[in-house]
Order: sequence, then structure tokens, then C-alpha cells
Amino acid sequence: MRRGLGWGLAAVAAVAVPLGLRACAEPLRVASPSMEPTLRVGDHVLVTKRPRRALRRGDVVAFRPPASWPAEGALVVKRVVALGGDTLRLRGDSVWVDGAMLSERSDAPRRVRLPATATLDEVRRCDAVAASRQEGGAVVAVADSAARTCLAPLGVERLANVPSRRETTVVVPSGAFFALGDFRAGSQDSRRYGAVPNAAVVGWAAWVLASYNETTRRRRAGRTFLRVE
Repeated sequence: MRRGLGWGLAAVAAVAVPLGLRACAEPLRVASPSMEPTLRVGDHVLVTKRPRRALRRGDVVAFRPPASWPAEGALVVKRVVALGGDTLRLRGDSVWVDGAMLSERSDAPRRVRLPATATLDEVRRCDAVAASRQEGGAVVAVADSAARTCLAPLGVERLANVPSRRETTVVVPSGAFFALGDFRAGSQDSRRYGAVPNAAVVGWAAWVLASYNETTRRRRAGRTFLRVE
């Protein structure tokens, strides 16, 4: 009888403990370059769910996309740049919140087109490249400033984005937030799909537990137990 009770308690614990831990936090693998350079493709991030608190501008949050957003996966990770009642002015990758310009990180990645002689395999071995694809007979990549060194042998010297002149004004509705990717030129976010309800937030991206180059499978040095800011 006691032995049966012991097995029963062990079975309950085996189910309850993981569920309890998942209620407080869960891991997430980054599959998109939209949050580069804060979060890189191949990062394994810890999303904390407890304790709950009010959203703040600058928070990096994981949320379930509303119906107006495409299905990127179980969770989407973006940065909160504005809250309910804020007014945004958007022009290309430039953003103003209540009249104040929101600066973009100086080390944010850029799009770059490589010559036709470059191959996808060569490009993807450069760890500073976040994403790449074949386009019109050439390779188009998303790369940060460090990529100049490893892409130089392939014929790339300058990394730059093409600016946009289109301008729009948005007022964030009450009970919602405006979400942007840190890599604005490569992020599908609230600029296209609208504000996100506060209730959609699952948790906050807190730590990068580990990071791997998706092509070479090599572990990235310096990206272990890294605080997300």
C-alpha cells in the first residue's frame, strides 16, 4: 500500500513540477533576425512569467500574436516602444514617440547584396550574418558591422539600408502597446500589423541561456547567461 502511494506521489510530482516551472518561465529559441543585435538567430532565451508587472517602454516581451498578425510561431518577441495613448510618427525605420525620436542601435544590422559568385553556404558560415537567401541570382544577407571582415573576401565592403520617405502617424489604443523589432529594416511588427493587446503578453525575455550558429552549430562565445536589455 505504502509502495503504491509512493509511486503515486512520484507520478504526481513528475507532472506537477514541470507544469509549475512552466507557469513561472519557459525557454524560447530565436528563429528570426528581427530582434538583432539584441537577440540573435540561434539564441536560447529564458522568458519569465512571474511576477507579473505593468509594461514599460523598452521591455523585450514574448507575446501570442493577435489575429491581425501573421503566425510567426507559438510566441513572438519584440520590444515595447509605446503604450496606450502614446502618439507615434513613423518614417521608414525612424520612429518618434510623443515627439521624441527613438534612437536605433548603432550596431543594428543592415541588408547587403553579395555578388553572384558568392554562395549561400559561404555567407552563412560568417557568424555576423543573421539571415540570408537567394534573390535574383545573388545572395541577400542581413549582417551587422562585424560582417565586413568575414564578407570582404566575397566582395562586400559597405553595408547599408535604403531609407524610406513614407510617413504615418499612429495613436496607440488604450490597453495595448506598439511593438518593434530592434532590427527595424528586417522586422514585421506593429508598423504593419497594428498594436498588440497587453493581455497577449506571456512574459519578459530575461536571459540568453546559450547561443549557436544555426549553420555551423558552433556555440557563440560571450552569449551564455547574457541579460536581455
